[in-house]
Amino acid sequence: MNFSEIISTEFSALSSLYFNSAYFGPSPQRSRKKLDLVLKKEFDPSFYPYENWIHKAEELRGLLAQLLDCSADCIAHGSSSSDNISLLSHFLPLNADDEVIIFEGEYPSNVLPWLVAAENRKIKVTQLPPAQSDLQWFKDHLPSKAKVVNLSHIAFDSGRKMNLKEIGSYLKQRGIYFVVDCTQSLGAMPIQKDELEFIDFLTCSTYKWLLGPYGHSFFYITEELQKMIPRMSGNWIVSKGVENVNELTHYHLETLPGARKYDRGQGPNMVNLSMLAGSLELLLELGLEKIWQHNQKLTEFFKENYNSNQYELLTPVDNHGSILSLKTENPFELSEKLKNHNIDVSIRESKIRLSFHLFNNLSQVEKLLSVL
Repeated sequence: MNFSEIISTEFSALSSLYFNSAYFGPSPQRSRKKLDLVLKKEFDPSFYPYENWIHKAEELRGLLAQLLDCSADCIAHGSSSSDNISLLSHFLPLNADDEVIIFEGEYPSNVLPWLVAAENRKIKVTQLPPAQSDLQWFKDHLPSKAKVVNLSHIAFDSGRKMNLKEIGSYLKQRGIYFVVDCTQSLGAMPIQKDELEFIDFLTCSTYKWLLGPYGHSFFYITEELQKMIPRMSGNWIVSKGVENVNELTHYHLETLPGARKYDRGQGPNMVNLSMLAGSLELLLELGLEKIWQHNQKLTEFFKENYNSNQYELLTPVDNHGSILSLKTENPFELSEKLKNHNIDVSIRESKIRLSFHLFNNLSQVEKLLSVL
């Protein structure tokens, strides 16, 4: 089957014109099939091999590593990006004069963990104006004592896209840790290998553009940071020797290799991870680069044809992801109008937010434009 045929099959359950993946991504049909299998065991776990479910986290770790083209040893399972960044904010070694840089207008997951840590640890957190995507802005605004920069790859409200390679390279030269939230990008577009090499800590909630169920996230952490951030949980399922059920009470403090020591408790959540596996397999089959080209085609078509006299496009025209943001006099009234035409969008920060993903097509965008 070609791209459009696969999409038609996998997303046949969608009942609306869904331009809302930045809020919640729909799971494909292959995830339903995997869910049906795991639910059979949920209702009847008779003779359920221990090995089958304990390896579930490792299966997903491998798929996520494929998406980023990195080692599975650098991937850890979490519950949310807030929790992931909280691990870093509370346990990253920082000197008294080191500054953690956050930005106005960022999603709370990238701000609140540092503000809480500032209260608990008395570290210095500096909030700058909304970050601009050009490197010169960072050169002009970053304090001399900056040690951590935390920002989103794609802004959740405007869709503004950051140049990870250019900014990351500059931060690396200055010895600044680069913390990136790719929740609003990965799945709609790839994170390139020459971008990832400048990122020290990358977090992603998987229920949006990665099309997984709610309640799962993951993070990528470099080997350097792994040496600096201790294991903070007594989660037994990441202990060395966990596969041997006859030695569970030997209480190993040594963990499985790499970032596995940071896995959330009950990491092999069979229902969530089985559904996510279906989504990731689909994204890997289609290819993130092809999905990104598809999404770009849709956003470009919209930009070329929307009524610029009636709506103000707040998204940077030449520097955005798969999100476009419109300013209108009454966003709630417009959202209700779109809903009445079976078009699903979000309102964020008093703006209409449109998300274009792989299951959308040009005819749907034409319908959206006609209603607008």
